[in-house]
Amino acid sequence: MHETIIQLRAAEAKYRGIFENAIEGIYQSTPTGRYLAINSALAKMYGYENPEEMMDAVSDIQNQIYVDHAFRKRFMDEIESTGVVRALEYEVRRRDGSIIWISESARTVWETDGTVLYYEGFIVDITDRKHREAERGKLIEELQAALAEIKTLSGMVPVCGWCKSIRTDQGFWQSVEQFVHARTDATISHGICPSCIEKFGAEIPK
Repeated sequence: MHETIIQLRAAEAKYRGIFENAIEGIYQSTPTGRYLAINSALAKMYGYENPEEMMDAVSDIQNQIYVDHAFRKRFMDEIESTGVVRALEYEVRRRDGSIIWISESARTVWETDGTVLYYEGFIVDITDRKHREAERGKLIEELQAALAEIKTLSGMVPVCGWCKSIRTDQGFWQSVEQFVHARTDATISHGICPSCIEKFGAEIPK
């Protein structure tokens, strides 16, 4: 019996060490949305000095933490139907009102009679990753727009044989400079090629 108590205390101390020193946010909460325990990493992630301060300040997880309540419903639906939530990504509100992205995984802890004791979860700040994804998406959109512009210059381009103006898809005539400027970021400069110098050199004003 004494050995069992020692083993239980050792296991509890090990868990406590993991809980307090983990770089991920760890929490235990009630199904009604109140924290029972949080670690220092989670408190700092959400902008609080320590777990005690966050525990005192946050009494309603849905209304104080979630930016979009639809994700709280999704969390509850998943954990009530399967007992677990895996890598659910959504935005949360920090103490100062700023918003970050997190990824949350959680599980249900039951009593022996099947009663839900609490939910236990792990949270990782993925804000930087989300920003990189957004920047990548913006770059892709810009590239697609550029390709679309390039595509407008493909195929047959109607050019006046006399003044060299170009007819647009709308039927208007534009100078080469106007046509290129409207469809690309290129800037046209003017010069005289060697062939024209040789052919018209005497007529070119100096």
